[in-house]
Amino acid sequence: MTKKWIAITLLLFVATGLLGWQLYVSVLRFNAENDLSRIRPVRDIKQKIAQDKPLPRSAPSVARTPAEFAVVPENNVFSESRTREEKTDGAASLEPPPLTQKPILVGVSIVDNQKRASIIDPSNPAQGRNRRSQTKRIGDVYRGYQPSKTTKSF
Repeated sequence: MTKKWIAITLLLFVATGLLGWQLYVSVLRFNAENDLSRIRPVRDIKQKIAQDKPLPRSAPSVARTPAEFAVVPENNVFSESRTREEKTDGAASLEPPPLTQKPILVGVSIVDNQKRASIIDPSNPAQGRNRRSQTKRIGDVYRGYQPSKTTKSF
């Protein structure tokens, strides 16, 4: 039994020696490949890049007025003060049920004349953790409610 333990100890000692030698050779190789005398300072590289090719001129910035951004809060489709749009036609329609859970607003985007809102329906239990956002535009219907361009509400 003791011969067995001696053999295991000798094998582990040889394996440790080989791994140590491999580590020593790797450190020497790394030091040879990354010699500090061959590394150039960063400023030399930056100067060479600047001399090689000048940077292209950027486009002049356009001055924007605050009035151009006033359309964003004015068209907030999902504000807290939203109400149902009153129908003026004589046809009797079914009243949509009241919203017990409000949709979660993910974001609003206005590109040119296209105004969109991304929402998550919190009352849909099938979605669970993997909720997907829905994109709604002005005029789209969400649970019987329709956002209006003139009333800025649901």
